[in-house]
Amino acid sequence: MLKKMNFLKNIIFAIAITVSGNSMAVEILSKKEAQRTFNKSFNQWREDSILLARSGQGEAIQGSKLSITMVVSTGNSVLKVTPVYKEDNLLRPWKIAVAVEQNLELTEKTKLLGDDGMRKLAVKWYKEMMPEYTVMTEFDLLGETLQINFSIFEFGAIPIIDSVGKETSGCWQGCIKK
Repeated sequence: MLKKMNFLKNIIFAIAITVSGNSMAVEILSKKEAQRTFNKSFNQWREDSILLARSGQGEAIQGSKLSITMVVSTGNSVLKVTPVYKEDNLLRPWKIAVAVEQNLELTEKTKLLGDDGMRKLAVKWYKEMMPEYTVMTEFDLLGETLQINFSIFEFGAIPIIDSVGKETSGCWQGCIKK
């Protein structure tokens, strides 16, 4: 039980967001946490999500039969982590979807970075996760608040994703959705 709660604590604090002036530091799942998540079977992820909900530190949302998202408020944003499984392989996810939905105050500060600043962040995250993982990033500015979406893939598992990641330095479809 302690080991599982430590994993949940790590997921909860895996994304730290701070903004001071125009500089912004965002850490997506560390390589270690990404590996732990890729090593979780669907049943293990479901058990961890139940523990999270019972602990009162977050909630678990079951989107479909094979989709469970852990949702945790981090103060200035909401963290959503969803390992994505294939029906024929519930032993490990084929990707990890991470979304960080910022509150209004943080959204305004992040917007001050401008499109170029946000693209530079995506490149930074892409490089930090290589060579083990390909990370594709998208800044969704369609609503009132900014949501940063990350798709994390094990490098080599889907060569076309690795190729697109290399060509775009991790910017998914231009990086910025307006």
